[in-house]
Amino acid sequence: MLVGDVNRFAIEADPETVDGSWILGRFRFWIGGCAVGDWDDCAALQYCFDGLRAFSQSVLDRVEPIVAHSTPEEVFALIVAPVLGTPGVADPRRQPIPFSYERFHITQLGASSFDNLVVVLVKDAVGAERCLWMNHDEREIRAFWLAAGEMERVAAMFCELFETSFGPIPG
Repeated sequence: MLVGDVNRFAIEADPETVDGSWILGRFRFWIGGCAVGDWDDCAALQYCFDGLRAFSQSVLDRVEPIVAHSTPEEVFALIVAPVLGTPGVADPRRQPIPFSYERFHITQLGASSFDNLVVVLVKDAVGAERCLWMNHDEREIRAFWLAAGEMERVAAMFCELFETSFGPIPG
């Protein structure tokens, strides 16, 4: 199943095993024409669904003027390194941008297929979304601009298709 536009933002899943409450299969995002996620991984798709449902319904403040138009390296220095880097800042209130993980990090949406990635989403003052990602093996930070609410809309459409295909998913 593929929802969205692969040249902008899309979510793709290939369910391979349905066993009781477990739905296992492949999962990835398409961001600006780039496949993002380990397509060879067998992810628990119900966890991807849970995360995407919460993400599509959330109203988190992802607007931060200092990172909206910064270089990808500056964005990672402000909202990724303090959370995941060495030594990291454990107290989210003491990070350069407080609560960076909670506000900007979306890697968890891909479950195990995103284990080797960092994916963040920041917004500018008018809501345009900038998705930035880095594969730990490559260390190149990539970025792509999306329309306001685009990622959330595609996530909601994916969840609707997923539930249509597999029935109500407890959450």
